[in-house]
Amino acid sequence: MILNLSSSDEDAFQPKLLNPQMLAFVGDTVVDLIVRERLCRQANPPRNPHIAAARIVSAKAQAVAMERMLPHLTEEENTFYRRGKNAKPKSVPHGASKTEYRIATGLETLFGWLYFTNQMQRIAELAVFLTELDDGAIQQTDCIAY
Repeated sequence: MILNLSSSDEDAFQPKLLNPQMLAFVGDTVVDLIVRERLCRQANPPRNPHIAAARIVSAKAQAVAMERMLPHLTEEENTFYRRGKNAKPKSVPHGASKTEYRIATGLETLFGWLYFTNQMQRIAELAVFLTELDDGAIQQTDCIAY
């Protein structure tokens, strides 16, 4: 699903020691790629995939996905989620509350850590919560009718 382009000094790299914002930085891209791939694979693709993806990866939608995902996390995953959630944001986007943004940052931190620890199967398992499109994240009017 996602490329792992590791460097030659892989033995020295310790994802557990990364700052939560750095994990979220990578996790944001992992989440975005998961959602974009899912949109491309839909039988009835959206007319504007960028807008559809933006709705799903918004802080508000990620907060909803995280609330559904939370009971399914292991203790270690929950630790990384909390580390990201508790990191102090420098600013909050206009379309989200501070709480939603912090929850979304926790989700992205979790996905960044899973990526860096090469837990691709677990990413795929948790991606289901991101790509459940039946919650109205993508409106029928956004889709091309065949």
